[in-house]
Amino acid sequence: MEDSDAHARRNVVFLSASILAAWWLHLDLPGLLALLHVAALAEVATARRLWLGLAALLAYLLLRYHFSPQRVRHWRNGEKRVNIVRRAAFWLYIRHDLARDRTSRTLAAWERRNREATTVDEKAPARFTGADVEQLTVIPTGYNSASIEYQWFDDAPGEAEERNNMRAFDGMDTIRIPRVIALPLFLGTWLSRLFISRAGLEVSFPYYLGIAAVAVCLSKSGIQMHA
Repeated sequence: MEDSDAHARRNVVFLSASILAAWWLHLDLPGLLALLHVAALAEVATARRLWLGLAALLAYLLLRYHFSPQRVRHWRNGEKRVNIVRRAAFWLYIRHDLARDRTSRTLAAWERRNREATTVDEKAPARFTGADVEQLTVIPTGYNSASIEYQWFDDAPGEAEERNNMRAFDGMDTIRIPRVIALPLFLGTWLSRLFISRAGLEVSFPYYLGIAAVAVCLSKSGIQMHA
């Protein structure tokens, strides 16, 4: 094995898979050493010390892999895809929430005018829908919060906006997504990122192998693992 950033992932996968394969096939210690091409150690090393040494080596290789630039780059790429999914889900909820809130305020104003007026306007204003939000920009700032900027279909640029060639918008705000929506979304994207995504295969899989192999080494060395 070459101890370099370029081979950090391969080293973890190779050693972990070798140990797990030996454990699964019930190979004895000389058989495991032969599999790892270090059979000469069988004559001078005790089984306990060897298993502890393998556990320490795996721990080092896992740390080497964890801090490798390739691992960091792949994980950040996975984070970008998670944020795209989260932003899309937030966008759908916020668009509906803006329409619901504007409808509620419009109906309240209509009812207030009717109470104060001498004649009753029997025709209630139309309800707003998500489609009435012409432009909506959502930037997640947390697992259940986002910064938003939005524009309604009936918003026209003001004099200053037209003079400075700026687009019209009705508001900027920070909004919180209900936890009943945000928490399952966060857990779902997090778990999918770990197990059923390229990031899960490229980044997380060596951790699964490495941790399992360390547990085997500690068990074989006689150290009892307690939950």
